[in-house]
Parts: sequence; C-alpha cells; structure tokens
Amino acid sequence: MSMQRGMFPASDLSGVKPAANDDRSAAPAGTLRVSDLMHLSTEMRRMDNADLCPKGLSVLLADSDAASVSYREWVAQMGGNLMVVSEAEPPMQWVLKYADKLDFLLVDSDYIGDVEDTVDFCIQLRRAKPGLKIILISSEVRDDDFTTERMMACDATLKAPFSESRLRQAVAAAQRNNDQGHYSLGSRLGLSEFSDE
Repeated sequence: MSMQRGMFPASDLSGVKPAANDDRSAAPAGTLRVSDLMHLSTEMRRMDNADLCPKGLSVLLADSDAASVSYREWVAQMGGNLMVVSEAEPPMQWVLKYADKLDFLLVDSDYIGDVEDTVDFCIQLRRAKPGLKIILISSEVRDDDFTTERMMACDATLKAPFSESRLRQAVAAAQRNNDQGHYSLGSRLGLSEFSDE
C-alpha cells in the first residue's frame, strides 16, 4: 500500500515524520514514525469504494487499546484511515483546526470523562464546526441512537461494545443526519453563516 498524495493537509496533522529525518530511529528512509500525539492506524491508502470515508481520514479520541485496533480495521474496510488521539486531555484546538479534513470524529465518552464533560466537549465542537460528523461512543447509554435526537452534541451514538456493522451504520447515519441538520442546527445556535444552507 502507498501513502495517498495530499492525505495530510500539514505535517503537524499527521503526527508522523520520515524516519530518515529522525536521528533516534534507524528505520529505512521513507518509513514513518509515530508521534506521541497520534498513532497512525493503518497505512494511508487509497480505496476504490470509499463512500463512507471520501476524505480518507477520521479521528478517534480514545485510549489506545484493543477496541481502538478493531475500530481502525473496521474503518479501513470502509475505505478510510483512522488515527487514535489519546492525549491526557482532548486536543480541542487541534480537532477544530483539522475538522474540515476529516470524514468523522469518534469520541469515546470514557476517554473524555463523565457524561457532562463529554456533552460539553461535543457541544463546543458542534458550535465551532457544525459540519464535523461526530459519533459518540458510550457504555452508559441504553442503546445505539442514529436519529437526530442528540444533534446538539453528536450525529450518532453507539453503545459500547459494538460491531463493525453497527459502526458502518453509525457513520452512514452521521453523514445523513449532519447533512440534513446543518440548516436547523445553524439556526438554533444563531450561526448566520449556516442559515442559507
């Protein structure tokens, strides 16, 4: 597999640098080393069938664990690449900076903290970037929710643990809900730039 040209909008998004420029690494030229901030999930690759991931890149805010490995594999099956961000505190400004480059954002509520903190975090993202598709993952919710009921904070909710098919459904629902919810969300939040969509 090869790196997709122009996949990363800037070097600080990727969190990776050529190993040849890294004096701490003896890896061959052209390989990538992963920074502490992000873990490149799969090789950045171009997929023929990428309807759910047309931009090719999504982010998971969660602890790097066995579940995140599964999520990365599942997103790869959808035609995208998933990066895991597992800093001590969610990098709000970083997410906002690159939101337009992402297919979707998966937010694990256990990583953020309690329910109130998670909802506040998602609402802040939503206010700043209404077009960012947010999928909330929580073990505390009763069931998956792919409706627009929680649009103020997210486009879809998954009850953890979940299957690959449920993630695929959540991504499709998030795209649909976000596309349909732009006008009303912008109006509710008083964002005039979204009122003409």
